[in-house]
Amino acid sequence: MAFSSPSNDQRNFECVTVASVDFIKLPLRDILESLIQPVDLFKGINSCSALLSGKFKLRQDQLKLCFIQPPAEPDYSKLDVTLLYTLIRNLCPSLKPTKGWGKDPDDADIQIGDDIERLRLFRNNYHAHADSAAISDAEFKEIWKNLKSVVHRLQKYMYNSGRNVNYEQELIKIESSKIAQDHLDSCKLLLQALMNIQNQTDLKAEPEIFLKGEDRVFCGNTARLEANVKNVEFSCWRFTWQKRTEKSILECIDTNQEIYKGSTNIILLIQNVRKEDEGEYQAVISREVNGIEYRISSNIIYLMALGELPILNDLRVTTGDEGITIHYSYKVLKQSPEVKHINWCKNGEPLDRKSKNDRLRKKFKQALSWENMKKEEVGGLPNTMASEETVIRNKSVKLVGNVFVYDGSPDILEVFWTKNGEKIDPQGSGGRLSAVTVDDPSLTIRDVGHIDAGEYKLIARNAVGTTSSDIIAIGTPNIYLERLENEGSVSQCFKATIKATPLPCSVQWSKKGNDEDEYKPIDADAEEFIGTTNYLPHPKLVVKDRTLLENNCFQIEVSNFIGSTVEKISDTKYQAKLVCNLISSPGRQRVLLDCCLKYLIHNLKNPNETWTKEKIVTHVRRMISKLVENDERDRLEYFCQNLYQDESLFNTLLDCGEDFYALIFSMEEKYNAQNIILSEGSFCVTFCFENNLQLENFLKKLESKDKQLIKDLSKLTLNKTLLKIFSISSHQIWWTAWTVKVYKGTDFFEKIFTYPIEGCSEECSATETDAKVESSPHSYNRDCSVISQKISRACTCNDEGLDLTPEKAINFDRTRRISKAGKKTMNGEDNTIHAVSPNKTTPFLL
Repeated sequence: MAFSSPSNDQRNFECVTVASVDFIKLPLRDILESLIQPVDLFKGINSCSALLSGKFKLRQDQLKLCFIQPPAEPDYSKLDVTLLYTLIRNLCPSLKPTKGWGKDPDDADIQIGDDIERLRLFRNNYHAHADSAAISDAEFKEIWKNLKSVVHRLQKYMYNSGRNVNYEQELIKIESSKIAQDHLDSCKLLLQALMNIQNQTDLKAEPEIFLKGEDRVFCGNTARLEANVKNVEFSCWRFTWQKRTEKSILECIDTNQEIYKGSTNIILLIQNVRKEDEGEYQAVISREVNGIEYRISSNIIYLMALGELPILNDLRVTTGDEGITIHYSYKVLKQSPEVKHINWCKNGEPLDRKSKNDRLRKKFKQALSWENMKKEEVGGLPNTMASEETVIRNKSVKLVGNVFVYDGSPDILEVFWTKNGEKIDPQGSGGRLSAVTVDDPSLTIRDVGHIDAGEYKLIARNAVGTTSSDIIAIGTPNIYLERLENEGSVSQCFKATIKATPLPCSVQWSKKGNDEDEYKPIDADAEEFIGTTNYLPHPKLVVKDRTLLENNCFQIEVSNFIGSTVEKISDTKYQAKLVCNLISSPGRQRVLLDCCLKYLIHNLKNPNETWTKEKIVTHVRRMISKLVENDERDRLEYFCQNLYQDESLFNTLLDCGEDFYALIFSMEEKYNAQNIILSEGSFCVTFCFENNLQLENFLKKLESKDKQLIKDLSKLTLNKTLLKIFSISSHQIWWTAWTVKVYKGTDFFEKIFTYPIEGCSEECSATETDAKVESSPHSYNRDCSVISQKISRACTCNDEGLDLTPEKAINFDRTRRISKAGKKTMNGEDNTIHAVSPNKTTPFLL
């Protein structure tokens, strides 16, 4: 029987088929081995979540070949082209192609990663010709020419890596030798099977889990979190609910507990929510295959328990012929849960008022009474008061105690002092501390030093119970500076109020030039400082010439037996920082993210000198991270296309080097969509005041939700010009604030409002005109400057008409930055846009 010889077209197809199966894996195997030794492959795969449970998760048959625990080693010769390419793509970031993995390289792209992509494309060309099993001479010539070019560069790369290979000779053998029919058939079957497996894997959807539910629940109500699970067979996966503890440890939740009654695998119910239930919650699905655990976590929801604890007023005791009655009263704040249980304790032990053997009975709804009390148990608690005296000469402090009881009350049994909550033992002090008795409860501390700093309280006890005095804090002095206004005078005056226990033993004003390193004492008799005093109770600094303040730094140092406190004169001493959220209405959640994206692209196309390499990389990292976090696939693709294709962007990014591109594509590879909806942008509005009275007045207006102040804040945060610049409708967003941070010199405290302060476009719509808005950063800065001055005047005490011109820092953290802010006004790393007010420059931090 005669066999016909294959045609040239069939012969060409045979060469491509054999090269796709037998040849391509040779350079891929050598490249992988040159970067990752077989003994290290297990460690590399084990640390790569993308290969174990992510987008490029390896199949079980692939894991058996490459995921072998040491000391055993995988045999690289048994790895096919698909597996070799996947391992190189995920474990060898240094080989990243110019345009990224999975993208067709341009002709000018000749990095090693680009040629690896060309090998992948060469193999895929087989699939395009599989049906006809033929490739024309012209097409084959072009395919084979390109393959030879790739092989030549790869061979040179391996030679430079110290490996003696000859891939070009292998290609010549394939092209010139006659291919056996059985070998050709096996190559076809193998290649077709691999392509089918890959297609099935690409079409198979990855498991997804997304958590939704309310993140703010009032105490006493039920919180409900629901996990939306896709592409998961429930019989094969294990469901777990987790909560992050105060120690930042994720702990599994036991849904069998009473507090989680009614919970299921996909629904978590938290009954009767309490403050301790606040925290981060997430759902996890996991399964184990061949001893390897695969885990997929949902997004995190931070549950906030709203409402406050009941306020229990001081107990009141009345004495009668039959016993004593303890009266109590309490108050429940609005939108807080009602009181469900009231329990009494004696000496820390619970009292059972229902017990027949107990001598207690419920006299009326809000009182507790005792019958047939022992004589020594009838009466009132001790009265305990304390004050202090400082003796400078012998360096001592006397904590004066005064303890007494009313007529008919039990005598004092014991008195003692505590320091920071611990009982003081005068006998163990070596004579530094005086003895404390019922007759003389005062405590004298001799030779006072820094070791005596702390909080002291006097404790007194009788048969009825124990009471304590107010705290006396021994420590370094506290200094409160205040600028005094002298109308019609060019001199500047500063008054210091000092509170200290023990009393100060030294007060000194000093100054240094802006170019000097050391402070020098001020001569109060010098002409330029006439009126300056260094004595209590209110040391004063008088500076006759205003230019001295501009060219020098001034400070006051106050010392006592504990130590010294230094307070510098600063224009930003008294600050209130209002932490707000900018929230978009339903259906418009993505408007802020669009603005962020356009803003970044705008500045990358037209960077000024402040946009350094580090700044560019930081901003791009944040943007890609935010797009990935919020499952914005289209926007991520749009952003990356701009980075690749726009010429001006390319010129900007070229100076950042290969590290920049490695950053971008590593973020792309780690893409783990969580389907989070962007709805908020955080910002901070900072107001500066010249004295404490003005600051306190502002805080009072804020806490009382002064209507005019809220209206002015709405105009500032939802400025119509700003929204016009960024194409945001004022009806689509509003602002809300839960926290204000207060700075008084070096002192700092944070106040969290029980109910949020909030505003929307309605507050500022009444004063807006229908005139066309000037959409520019200058009009935005001008409008905000006018509003800020109005707020400052509203917070001025005694209507003195001070023009405070407070600073405002609008800081969009979480990288939700607003767009088109005017490239020429950018100043510094903080992206500060300056608005010029009548007196000084006011920064707006975007």
